Amino acid sequence: MPRSKTRKPEYLASQPIGLLFDDPRLAERLRQHLNTLTKHQLTVIRKIRALTPEAKNSDARNTLQAFTDHALKSNEELDDFNIGFLDFHIGLYKKKRERKEKAKREAKEKRSIQK
Repeated sequence: MPRSKTRKPEYLASQPIGLLFDDPRLAERLRQHLNTLTKHQLTVIRKIRALTPEAKNSDARNTLQAFTDHALKSNEELDDFNIGFLDFHIGLYKKKRERKEKAKREAKEKRSIQK
């Protein structure tokens, strides 16, 4: 039986940060925006959760409770991703960029000395 030739999806999380940005400041800005987004989401979730006791219908209370539980879990996973993956890879990317820039400066200095 022949194999399917469909391409598997490429996830950005599987790509090095350096392929996504030319400048490490943009990666840091993305990290800050994602952090701000998760904080705003947490605020909204807390406001929804505060409405739970006011729901008159028990089904509505249960639905709000289940929704906020799921939203909190998703928000925590996103925050863990931000802290674990992005911070680590942005740090690696910055170090690589610094090494490349240092190597370029040293090569330029060698060329200027040889002249």
